[in-house]
Amino acid sequence: MMSDITNAALRGTVEAGRFISPFTLKRPFSICTEFGQIIGSADSTELVQKLLNVLEEGIVLVSLGKIGQLSAVQRDEIQEEYGITFIDQNTFTYRTNWVLFAGTYNRKFLVDNAFESRFRLITPDYRLDSKLTEYVVNTPQEGVPEDIAIEFRRAIMDKHSVESHMKLPNEIYEIFEDIDPRSCGQLLSYKLCRAWWGIKTTDEEIIELAKKLKAQSDELWRTADDKVFDALMEGPKTLKQLVEETGLSRRQVYYSLKNIKATKIYQVDPKTKDGIFKWRLEAE
Repeated sequence: MMSDITNAALRGTVEAGRFISPFTLKRPFSICTEFGQIIGSADSTELVQKLLNVLEEGIVLVSLGKIGQLSAVQRDEIQEEYGITFIDQNTFTYRTNWVLFAGTYNRKFLVDNAFESRFRLITPDYRLDSKLTEYVVNTPQEGVPEDIAIEFRRAIMDKHSVESHMKLPNEIYEIFEDIDPRSCGQLLSYKLCRAWWGIKTTDEEIIELAKKLKAQSDELWRTADDKVFDALMEGPKTLKQLVEETGLSRRQVYYSLKNIKATKIYQVDPKTKDGIFKWRLEAE
């Protein structure tokens, strides 16, 4: 598990004359809690390109000056142990089947949609607050009896345990004119996994799931400005109301109000007779 994605995870390093292999060669997959290191770092462009190469081709090309400190014997040992190929004194390449599971609440970490076409994005249904955290932390672990685990492994290895070819209802392509193959792949995987457990999936269930995935994707790519603009479409709001409705910070709401050129107005509450400042769209 990693808190952030860094170049070190993909290129490794040399410490005290000893080669520290890339994280991608130590573990078959990793869970990353954020894409935070990708944006704003000096080598973000290089890091993004490396990640895309891993996702597309499973190949990583590394340029590491410290590699030049190693002897020819050490290089041979590294090549044999890790399957690394040295191109020159400071450059090597390797293949990996590393799969990255990554989560983010901020769309900017996905870098201009470059990752959206390669990831099936999963967004949370609920905001992570103390109540949800308490539930997750205190949930007891589930144990699987050994006989069930053995049978489970046997069934997975059985190539004919379930029908492998699935079809989506034709309505999917009529309702969602811009649906992409990756989204269809997720729907098919959902249907196939349920079939493996002997659960049939109706066309109506698939269509509802497709609608939910489309809504999640649309919500993910809504910017802070979009959220503030949509909130003000309902009428003038106070800064506090905008923070509560959008889930953004006060600072971000304030910046978005400036970006969309909202107008600050003074209103008097007809009940309390108290004056209060609100924001509204300039077009109003």
